[in-house]
Amino acid sequence: FYFSISAPASQQGKTIRINIMNMNKQMRLYQQGMTPIIKTVPGRGGWERMRDRSECQMTDEGMMLSFNHYLSESKRTTTYFSFCYPFSYNECQKYLNKLDQKMDQQRLYFNQPEEEIDSIYYQRELLCHSL
Repeated sequence: FYFSISAPASQQGKTIRINIMNMNKQMRLYQQGMTPIIKTVPGRGGWERMRDRSECQMTDEGMMLSFNHYLSESKRTTTYFSFCYPFSYNECQKYLNKLDQKMDQQRLYFNQPEEEIDSIYYQRELLCHSL
């Protein structure tokens, strides 16, 4: 999951309860202490795990994850919630470029044609262009 909340002025400074329904097979993670990731903008700037423990339970519709969140008293803040640390497109491209460099270095180290290196198979190609 990934969603955000911006509170109207009348709700700022209050605590709300958030229920997320129909999560699949994630119950064990939350029973063992995993909590959602949050980021408040403007604010601390980085993503971090919620400090308060979340609750999960099975209902007729599936797993329900519940947690409390305090709405900031600051105006114009948006809080983002995520199941795991988000990975931006730019971060993904940087990581893939590092892999490209690492594989090029491996090819140079072994000084062999690409088809003769059998330790790791690595192929990167463009799937499609978006609008």
